[in-house]
Amino acid sequence: MSLSKNIEAVIFDCDGVLADTMPLHYEAYSIAFKEAGLTLAREDFFQNSAGTAKETLKKLLSGQSYQGDWQQIHQRKKELVIELINSDQLRPLASSRLVPLLSVGYRLAVASSGSAISVHQIIKRLGLAHYFEEVITGEDVRDGKPNPEPFLLVSTRMGIEPSKCLVIEDSKEGLEAAQRANMQALSVYSFIP
Repeated sequence: MSLSKNIEAVIFDCDGVLADTMPLHYEAYSIAFKEAGLTLAREDFFQNSAGTAKETLKKLLSGQSYQGDWQQIHQRKKELVIELINSDQLRPLASSRLVPLLSVGYRLAVASSGSAISVHQIIKRLGLAHYFEEVITGEDVRDGKPNPEPFLLVSTRMGIEPSKCLVIEDSKEGLEAAQRANMQALSVYSFIP
């Protein structure tokens, strides 16, 4: 892989980039919805899963006649996804590409719209925590992707100009956020073999 010489940092999304976690998130939401007396179609989840965990849940509930506390579903989903992450179902994706990036001097970070507990657990479970200087989650920002705030917060904390950052993303919202942050971006599908 050859990157532009002006790149100083590579920023990874977590879900769908470092690990194939979207099926785990769907399963956790599906169980939490069922426990609340609701149903969740797979296509509805995948069409509405961009943004922070709270933004995603609010979108998923918008078509439902749910009168309960959405935060209970949110909390239950977080518990379930941690159980699934800790199971043997977690599949790494781009994580194998980190060592070559470090060996040529790139600084690494994560910017995810996911919850702090799940992002940190994924990184820990994959044995990657020591690679990243910064880890930004949906709980660190007011607005998730496609807002550029997560990526801009990483560049600010690392002291690197946005134009010197490369983002690895799997979603159109993430790629749009990178572009809006004036960062270079690659789809994960062109990054992993």
